Amino acid sequence: MTARPREGLRGILETMCQPSSGGQLSRRAGRVAGLMAKHGHQRAAKPVDLNVAAAAELSGLAVHHYDAHYER
Repeated sequence: MTARPREGLRGILETMCQPSSGGQLSRRAGRVAGLMAKHGHQRAAKPVDLNVAAAAELSGLAVHHYDAHYER
């Protein structure tokens, strides 16, 4: 793993572990879950995936993945 991906991973983990981001993180993950359910994809992403995606978004980072549910 090069320095750049490590920095991104560190940013995601730091965002997820900050007590102050917990409310914002869970609200964003909840909003995305609601939008997915509205479009019939309520089982497409697991809660941990929603939280990782929300933490990346709040950190200004992208998630590189091999899971089709991130594309929905």
